[in-house]
Amino acid sequence: MNYCNKIILLNDKLEPKRNFFQIKYFQKLTYLNLNQAVYKLLKSNFNYLSQKGCPLTFNYQEILSSLKNSIKRKIVS
Repeated sequence: MNYCNKIILLNDKLEPKRNFFQIKYFQKLTYLNLNQAVYKLLKSNFNYLSQKGCPLTFNYQEILSSLKNSIKRKIVS
């Protein structure tokens, strides 16, 4: 995912129905880096879909994994 895709993903999640729970993602963007905010958003979606029994694509898990690795590299650096 490039920088632009991450911002669009967060915007699509937040814009249509802003409420207190979703506004926390803006706070995460303020205090965390973009990869961490997107990771938390996708992870919450992943957990929700898993609870509902929806099948997840391999690509979804691959994106989560790459974001997690990117976050770890940033912390170590």
